[in-house]
Amino acid sequence: MSSPAIFCVPYLHGASIPQLPPGVTVFPVGLPSSAAGGKLDKDPARSAVLAAFPLAPREAAAALEDLTRLGDELASGGILLQTAAGNAAGGGGVSGYRAGERAALDVFAATGDIPEGVPDWDAKACPDPRAIARARVECQKTLLLAWQLEGRNLEIRTLEQGLSLSNASLRAALGEGDGGDPAQGDAAAPEGDGEALPWRLVLEAMMPFVPGDCRLLAADAAMTFDLMEAGLLEPLPEDRAALCAGWPGEFVSGLLWAGLPVWKLTGKRGEDPARPWLSRRVEIFAVRPAGGWLRDGGRGAS
Repeated sequence: MSSPAIFCVPYLHGASIPQLPPGVTVFPVGLPSSAAGGKLDKDPARSAVLAAFPLAPREAAAALEDLTRLGDELASGGILLQTAAGNAAGGGGVSGYRAGERAALDVFAATGDIPEGVPDWDAKACPDPRAIARARVECQKTLLLAWQLEGRNLEIRTLEQGLSLSNASLRAALGEGDGGDPAQGDAAAPEGDGEALPWRLVLEAMMPFVPGDCRLLAADAAMTFDLMEAGLLEPLPEDRAALCAGWPGEFVSGLLWAGLPVWKLTGKRGEDPARPWLSRRVEIFAVRPAGGWLRDGGRGAS
């Protein structure tokens, strides 16, 4: 590619971001082009990502269908109720897991870290290449689920805005106040309304497939806030500003920057040989929301 590409994170749908700076694109997830934007997939950087995915497009679509069906079943409560009933009959433990293993699963679910000192969990000392290959598949599945969840939330947001607009027009017609501004509806949609999975999860899932010369743009204020709070961002170095050619001057002037290993950016305790991509150094541009460019993650970054 002629110049290093820049992917936004954590959003995987262009519709989630009011406007992307020139040269920035959303990250693909490996679905067939008809489902995920065929024109965008002709971009050289996105094509390189697609070539790195372990699942072919049809396999990715099938995996997403299975994962979505399982998620819908879990959400419906059927499997959860069955598990709860089994737990009650078995004295409160989760069926199939010892107490210590359940605690380890809770830690993993909350932090993404493999707990230390738990039998059969310490894969860090001598990672199996097959385990690394499986982890790559799981990373792609995470991206697929993130893409699906974000898309569903976008649909819900659109429906809510349409309903709000209809309510405001109806109230105005009935003479209940002035009805407000019909273009705005009863109330503006809340900022940071959950259109993306936690950014750390998405970033880690992206990293096995990000081409080595690519950069990232933090497209959510919550992500910027977290990185600032951790003391990981610094003013944009002059030599890195050249990578932002064509971006509006007022946008570039507010940029912050980090060039660090992924494990440090995401708050891990250190490197993980079982997930070597966490040791990759990545450049991230970040900016507080201004002029409608980026999403406000509701964290009050200032």
